[in-house]
Amino acid sequence: MQKTINNKPIVKENVKKNNIVKRFSTGVVSVTIFDNEALNNEGEIVSFNSINLSKAFLDKNTNTWKHTSSLNRNDVPNALLCLFKAYEFLQLKNNETEEDKVYYPVED
Repeated sequence: MQKTINNKPIVKENVKKNNIVKRFSTGVVSVTIFDNEALNNEGEIVSFNSINLSKAFLDKNTNTWKHTSSLNRNDVPNALLCLFKAYEFLQLKNNETEEDKVYYPVED
């Protein structure tokens, strides 16, 4: 039996996967902004952004780079800078109107 919300079928196939919009990084800390879609209570697709904060580190046992959300004291300023830049990007993106958009010519 197909699931419904308010007698409308839920069609998850129409919901996009999370797409990376922008990444800010400094040092080993990075913030990634994602475009997301989900179904609301009415079964309609809604768009929103999410942010992921991570720190890269080298695993000495495997000699591979891994990621964690744990920060030490010295990582906090870099995290704040990346988070501020992400917030600034999202605020400017949301406040932009068609007249404000700047289009840059593509050079061959």
